[in-house]
Amino acid sequence: MRIPLEARRKVIVRGANWVGDAVMATPALRRLRRAFEGSRITLLVRPWVAAVYAHNPDIDELWAEDDAGLAGFMTCARRLRAERFDFGVAIPNSFRSALLLALGGVRRRVGFALGLRRLLLTRPVDLPSELREVHQVHYYLHLIDWMTEGEREPPELVLAVGSAERARLQELLAAEGIDPEDRLIGLAPGSINSAAKCWLPERFAELADRLVGEAAARVVLFGSPREKGVVETVRRLAKAPLSDLGARIGLAEGIALIERLHALVTNDCGAMHLAAALRVPTVAIFGPTDWRTTGPFSPVARVVRHPVDCSPCGLRHCPIGHPCMKGVQVQDVVKALAELAPAIKARMQIPAAAR
Repeated sequence: MRIPLEARRKVIVRGANWVGDAVMATPALRRLRRAFEGSRITLLVRPWVAAVYAHNPDIDELWAEDDAGLAGFMTCARRLRAERFDFGVAIPNSFRSALLLALGGVRRRVGFALGLRRLLLTRPVDLPSELREVHQVHYYLHLIDWMTEGEREPPELVLAVGSAERARLQELLAAEGIDPEDRLIGLAPGSINSAAKCWLPERFAELADRLVGEAAARVVLFGSPREKGVVETVRRLAKAPLSDLGARIGLAEGIALIERLHALVTNDCGAMHLAAALRVPTVAIFGPTDWRTTGPFSPVARVVRHPVDCSPCGLRHCPIGHPCMKGVQVQDVVKALAELAPAIKARMQIPAAAR
């Protein structure tokens, strides 16, 4: 162990700001827990991702604080200073996250050595060029691995669902007439931070009709309040009756809903990573983003994409007509679901309460 015991009694981790990133950082938290056995680990995240960690076994305390504005930032800094943390990890790459640990009086501060934030870290971690081409799970693990010695366990995403959330979800599903034995397939047609990542709503609607008609599935649509428009468009375009729970559930119940699914079809969004953590068979449709670094970290997932020279571009709005997404056909997604049929069948044989 490279960190002496007295320097790691109280640990603060400034967590990721987006749901998908929060999920992909869970293996790093687990490895930190193993490396700092006996330490008290506090995780600070913004409120909209807190549900990802509500039942996480690798942290001792969860702080849900909005430090985006100046007032919230200074409130967080004062809270950190009052706790007198020995050690801190800044998972986001922002200058702001490193500044928070410094102003919060954290004695030893770890983070990637990017730009001026290097000056705020007592242990800046260099970012090898090859790390930019690996999955983001390994990117976050690199922040922790220099602290660990010996054999490391293979990384796995960590996500737990609470019994209260399961109970609330079951009430909603019952109100929709969805039976616990129904084959339930979810569609997540939105994306909060990029319209370019969204597959065409009319194709989601066509897929939903095929799933209802050919697979005898109940199809449920969901997304955050900011994705309400595209969810409603898919529901309106579909001929089959679809359930839309998006407006009635928060992230905690959304996680419980994904756990209940037998399969999920999604854009590159937070729901995809939640499904990966819950081992839900998933078809993820990719266009402008890099499937190699942010694709579903799961053995029961398939990525569907239409190769074009400009992808992945990372743009949030396509200036040339969206060829990467328009090239993905409904049949491509159906084929990917067929490849996952054994995993879907196996999941159907496990009662939801036992997953």
